[in-house]
Amino acid sequence: MKKRCAYDLYGNIRKMIDARGMETGETDEERIESLYAYNYAGWLIESRIPVKLEEGEAFYQVVPFRYDKAGNRTEEKYYLDYQTREA
Repeated sequence: MKKRCAYDLYGNIRKMIDARGMETGETDEERIESLYAYNYAGWLIESRIPVKLEEGEAFYQVVPFRYDKAGNRTEEKYYLDYQTREA
């Protein structure tokens, strides 16, 4: 298995678990996954990609996105620090 995806009602990817993430738990709730958030228009507004695991806790690179009124992506920020899943 290479990856498993979970989708919302509109067909947007909400979670993606790759082969490396499959090894971190026995159920999807325990596994480390990439997380995605969308606005009501269906535009991707944030991605959280796992970058390291310390003492059983995953740390993510959070990338927020901004758009203009026409739906064109105008901003994509990459931060130097990592966040936990809930931060």
